[in-house]
Amino acid sequence: MLLGRIFKSRDPDNRRSIFWMEALAEFVLVVVGILLALQIDNWNQERQDRRLERVLLNEMLSNLQSDLSDVEFNISLDEDYLRSARIVIDYLESERGYHDSLSAHFGCLDIGTLFMANTSSFESMESIGIDLVRNDSLRQQITYLYSATYNFVRELEDILANLTINRMHIQLSLNVRPDNLNHRASPLDPIGIKRNNEFYSAVIYRTRMTEIQLQSYRDVSLQIRTLIHDIEKELEK
Repeated sequence: MLLGRIFKSRDPDNRRSIFWMEALAEFVLVVVGILLALQIDNWNQERQDRRLERVLLNEMLSNLQSDLSDVEFNISLDEDYLRSARIVIDYLESERGYHDSLSAHFGCLDIGTLFMANTSSFESMESIGIDLVRNDSLRQQITYLYSATYNFVRELEDILANLTINRMHIQLSLNVRPDNLNHRASPLDPIGIKRNNEFYSAVIYRTRMTEIQLQSYRDVSLQIRTLIHDIEKELEK
């Protein structure tokens, strides 16, 4: 079409003018076509990213609700331990004689907790790219919870297990007769155990560490609840 119009014109200047005008027009059409195609690709990619973001956020909601149940259970166990440990400590420090009601509290001294976090959705986000989450504040909350808070809780659990629970178990095995069927235990020597400094210090140290762990569980519980709320708000948009 372009060459036909050029050769039908007998004026060389006119032919050159027509050539450049039509060449420019075709160039513009090609550029517009490319830009339009890129825009359509970007729009399709944006739709796919938003769909994937919603899928991962919904999966994360399910993970977080499971994590919240787990950490609330651990809070309950730590509170049970502390309640019983303080009663045992009061008995060890007092002049009172042993009573069978104390067996339920001695039986709680071997309670231990472990936070079983489900991080599959966060790991998927990391592999795809955490920037998939458009909301900057929400993205920072997610990263902080999984990369900082969860790791801190695990490290604290490791310290508690290695330095206190194992030490507590050794002292229990040496000084306490367990009644596993009824979840109770009683001291082998109710009078002598009051003078057993190793047993006493193990209970004291474990109690102090459990207080720290309990606070960490309460902190992570609050962070999980806040993140659940903020993800639900994001999904409503």
